[in-house]
Amino acid sequence: MNKFTLLLIALLTTLLVSATRSQAEIKGTIKNSSFEEISVKSINNRLIEKTSINSNGDFKLKLTVDRGYYFLEYGRESFYIYLLPKDKLEVYFDANEMENTLTFKGERSQANTYLQQKSSIMEKMTEDVSTFYDVTENQYLKNIAAIKSRLQSEMNNYQLSKSFITDEEKSLQFNYLLSIQNYKSSYKYTLGKEVEPSDAFYSELASLDLRNMEDYKVQPYYYYLVNSIWSKRINAEDGFNNMEKKLFEIKDREVLNNTFNGFYSQITRDKAKAEDYFKLIEKYSSSKDFTKAAKKQLESLFLINKGDVSPGFTYKDINDKVVSLSDFKGKLVYIDVWATWCAPCKKQIPFLKKLEEEFAEENIVFISISVDAKKAYKSWKTMVKEEELGGVQLFADNSFDSEFAEAYGITSIPRFIIVDQEGKVYDDKAPSPSFEQTKALLQDLLK
Repeated sequence: MNKFTLLLIALLTTLLVSATRSQAEIKGTIKNSSFEEISVKSINNRLIEKTSINSNGDFKLKLTVDRGYYFLEYGRESFYIYLLPKDKLEVYFDANEMENTLTFKGERSQANTYLQQKSSIMEKMTEDVSTFYDVTENQYLKNIAAIKSRLQSEMNNYQLSKSFITDEEKSLQFNYLLSIQNYKSSYKYTLGKEVEPSDAFYSELASLDLRNMEDYKVQPYYYYLVNSIWSKRINAEDGFNNMEKKLFEIKDREVLNNTFNGFYSQITRDKAKAEDYFKLIEKYSSSKDFTKAAKKQLESLFLINKGDVSPGFTYKDINDKVVSLSDFKGKLVYIDVWATWCAPCKKQIPFLKKLEEEFAEENIVFISISVDAKKAYKSWKTMVKEEELGGVQLFADNSFDSEFAEAYGITSIPRFIIVDQEGKVYDDKAPSPSFEQTKALLQDLLK
């Protein structure tokens, strides 16, 4: 999940603007609000409208929209909403427990209630990463088909318009195809292992039209799917020249722009590849801020090396006790950098708890550092207590801008770090708790 929000909208020309657009209205009340603004963004993360939240938690947004899916964003939390021109939608929730209190009234309230239930169902059906991903490719196809079927059945529980049902049936199919497209990378991300699906596994993607611009603007999963396909095609090329050539095979300007914007997130551990992506950004970006951020991201790859003395920290724990990294010299240290709003972080919690139990008698300490915003301090304390999180729980002093996060170049989470018994960096991008090799690695380092 990235700290830097990519704002570059145009690479070569301005985007086409839809005609016949009318204003919709979203209003509501947020109980226990700790943020001052709420906003609506398009599926490509473009800000459409934002407004202030008053002292009573009330807000009202008027915005020009076409039919489709959007993000309603509050602080670090965001969720899908569905709107038509001239809709009047009411939104209510308690900021301290948004997931359990989010309710809708007015036009499209049934559709938007379904979307929140959809999110919850998808999360529950994929929360056991071992049984969902670590299976044969045929079983995986059955798993994602089961999600699609379950959500189709869920729609029957709501009074939905024909236009929404049509859009949502498409959305479920595109999500199914996206799950196929991303299987290999998702498998590695969640389990830390490689998998090589057969050609037959991808057969349902063969007939996909990559140039349906209406779906590209309306359908989130089609948008992600098209971008993912082009991103992987470019990434498969060797060297700057071949990557550049493949980029300009994209014929639709909006797809080209969005794929280009995604190059920032490709500046990762493969330093040679990261440098090629930065060269493309440096050559073609019209935004100085975007280029500057990409350069900073590239430089962060070279900040820490194995064997360096680890940057330190001094933060307060859940009981307001001051804790420093130096307190644990002589112990192996496994650090988890996370936040309460980060879904992938929360998926690692059961695996981290299991490691803590298995190594309870060993010379190792597990430290979790939250990079939540200061306003979320109470929410962090509540989650730590309610979820009974173990190890040493710390709250960073300045979120992603804290010295420790900046020293390690942390711009996305979860991030795991191993510091050895001498206080030196063993791995600044250590394997996740869910990876099979993590336990064996820690055992070896404790010998």
